[in-house]
Amino acid sequence: MEEEGRQHQRGKVNWPVTIQTEEGTIERATYNISTDGAFISGLSRLELHEVVDMTISGPDHPIKVKAKVVWTSSQVPPKEDMPRGVGVEFINISDEDREIISSFVAGLDFAMYLESPTSDEDAKVQSLIKEQTSIEVQSLIEEQPLEAV
Repeated sequence: MEEEGRQHQRGKVNWPVTIQTEEGTIERATYNISTDGAFISGLSRLELHEVVDMTISGPDHPIKVKAKVVWTSSQVPPKEDMPRGVGVEFINISDEDREIISSFVAGLDFAMYLESPTSDEDAKVQSLIKEQTSIEVQSLIEEQPLEAV
């Protein structure tokens, strides 16, 4: 789980994102997400402070948000462990969608807590959670293929 002094926890997820701009549609994916924003991976035509409409293909249903670009990786040298992309702040998101993101990120945090099982029973539980999470994430990826832009 990535904290980096953030107000809200972020979960590392790869959810497809459709971004509507004045110039057209951009297809990308999240690198991580929180209830207040996301990092969208991939080279982008988005500018700092640009406001866009986004549809994130979340775990249960599409999450529609209005977002503002607050950071771009073009501002800093590339890092090995972080892809190029943009950080966005959600400026309009429903309470229901915020709760979906919060629950999912908390679930990822719980799964990471189980990384070090203390007994055989804990190891079995950890294995079942990882298997279920993997199945859910894989089904999302298969349901929403990204098109090359």
